[in-house]
Amino acid sequence: MAMNGNGLRRLLKTGIALGAHWSQLDRLIGSQRGYDQAPLVLGYHRVVRNFEESARHAMPSMLVSLDTLEKHLDWVAQRYRFVTLDEVARWYANGRNRVSGRGPGRGRAQGGDKPLAAVTFDDGYLDVYENAFPLLQAKGIPFTAYVVTDLVGTDRLQLHDELYLLLSEVLRQEKAARQAIWQSVIEGYDTEPTRFQRLFQRVDDSGSPYLATRLMLHGLGGVEVRQALWVLQSHARVDDAIRRELQSMDWDMLRDLTRNGCTVGSHTRSHTLLGTASRAVMKVELEGSRRDLERQLQTPIRHLAYPDGSYNASALEAVRAAGYETACTTDSRAQPSAPTLTLPRRMLWEGACMDSLGQFSPAILSCQVNGVFDVLAAPSLGGEQ
Repeated sequence: MAMNGNGLRRLLKTGIALGAHWSQLDRLIGSQRGYDQAPLVLGYHRVVRNFEESARHAMPSMLVSLDTLEKHLDWVAQRYRFVTLDEVARWYANGRNRVSGRGPGRGRAQGGDKPLAAVTFDDGYLDVYENAFPLLQAKGIPFTAYVVTDLVGTDRLQLHDELYLLLSEVLRQEKAARQAIWQSVIEGYDTEPTRFQRLFQRVDDSGSPYLATRLMLHGLGGVEVRQALWVLQSHARVDDAIRRELQSMDWDMLRDLTRNGCTVGSHTRSHTLLGTASRAVMKVELEGSRRDLERQLQTPIRHLAYPDGSYNASALEAVRAAGYETACTTDSRAQPSAPTLTLPRRMLWEGACMDSLGQFSPAILSCQVNGVFDVLAAPSLGGEQ
């Protein structure tokens, strides 16, 4: 029986990981690239009970099952000491960006016998509270939840989720119907018709709701995306039960997290991509979200995660001016000039550490942590299925 592209990639990924882990090449690569010289920060999005069920109507790369998350945490716990982001910030503030000695040295605290690790969740999904929170609390693992404040306690969805669901419906339609929908969207824009025609042709050619969502989010401005969303909503409908699964936490849930020692951070007010936003928009998104969180939770808000990892020099300046002490990226390395505002993370999901048989692989997780797949320049190995 022939093996499809995904199967071949999984097989290749498994073989590379097993070989690298057995030969300890994974640790050597991690050491050479400096990944053993800073705390390990893990990033997730949604935490679901059943990955296969949830992946039928949500971005697979945004999901991790509760069972898989526990396997990740148990593997990390054997090798690292879980800490809060405040302790990660202190590690950087103390100038401990170089670690001497042999063996794994990732972000060791003063007098500690294990390197440091922190756990984070982006977007503030309800299922983080329902599923991840009890698990991490039972294990005594602190974590940070970054929330999009305009969505807290509402029934509105993240923009990327709304787009993904609508595009999933549109892309199932016949070609003629799809072309008519794209034309309706394009007609809503007053300028640059050629640019929009090229973009939506690529969206249609992608054949993938995930790729189509990425194309639109990165190819359109914020107002343009919302305008397209309004048109798509008139041509497709999302089931209410699916919408409920994608909702955010409310303020009472966030208060419960903070009472129990968890950290709440900002993911901006509306999940704006800061790397392409104006200075005025960045100021509103960063200062407004921090102000709302502090007023509702009655606790200082010091931590931020860049939506989609998007930032530039202006964003760094705005984040610093807004009073944040740390800001997480999706990069593999911190910028030496601003390490706490460019904290690197390993973003993981259900398939990130699965072998060719669909089982959790400690060897693959070790390779993810040590950047083996970065070296091989194969981002698809750890990305969407």
